[in-house]
Amino acid sequence: MVSVFLSELDEEQGIGYSGHDERGRVTVRLIIQIPCLNEADHLPATLAALPRQIPGVDTIEVLIIDDGSNDNTSEIARQWGVQHIVRHRRNRGLAAAFQTGIDRALAAGADIIVNTDADGQYEGGDIIDLVQPVVRGEADIVIGDRGVAENIHFGPFKRLLQRVGSGVVRRASGTTITDAVSGFRAMSREAAQRITITTEFSYTTDMLIQAGRKRLSVVSVPIRSTMCGCVVRKSGMRGASRSSCCRMRKNVTMAVESRPAASIIRSPARSASASCARL
Repeated sequence: MVSVFLSELDEEQGIGYSGHDERGRVTVRLIIQIPCLNEADHLPATLAALPRQIPGVDTIEVLIIDDGSNDNTSEIARQWGVQHIVRHRRNRGLAAAFQTGIDRALAAGADIIVNTDADGQYEGGDIIDLVQPVVRGEADIVIGDRGVAENIHFGPFKRLLQRVGSGVVRRASGTTITDAVSGFRAMSREAAQRITITTEFSYTTDMLIQAGRKRLSVVSVPIRSTMCGCVVRKSGMRGASRSSCCRMRKNVTMAVESRPAASIIRSPARSASASCARL
């Protein structure tokens, strides 16, 4: 029999900030979601790099979406004090893991949601800059721009493919984003409530196209990236396991077809308060 552990969830709130402190002041809760498949080896370094404090944010929590891992990804997350853990019984793919994370973060009362990778591709410290346009009320969605044109980790062919693909997505979505497939992104609660990922392959372009059609404000901020070349990731996650160049070709096709129209991480120790659900 599968055991299901659920902590008491915060009551769902309407659009906007969801909590107040004892003085009645509006508080801002950020939940950083990390989709994972067999990331036990990479997860500790990724968690350790996450920011503990961010200007304009009162509470920072972490959500791990374990997409059917056959290693001890979920156990590592518990040992590192992750507050929220959701586990798929079987691998559903990156897009489904992303949507599961959004649903769980909203249920947990997130005012801002950040999505990042488990393998250290993105710098955890850049989350501070990533969320600021949302904190200031200047944007609904913020995309981390890896600076593809000048990024030394991208080869010439990949740079060209990324520029062409992002151009197609910009036209399809009506946005000005130059790094359409960057998975490093922040969104407000309102934006998360209005977007539902429908593709089984990649959430990145699907999300942008929906955001453009729903007239959400989408901006980008420069970030650092350690991803190099057209390397196939070792995680094996369906969709994410393909080379990034293959992902971009798929995303371009999808965009064209769519055109018509406080301290969060402790040193390793078991966390009795972490919530875990198996789906």
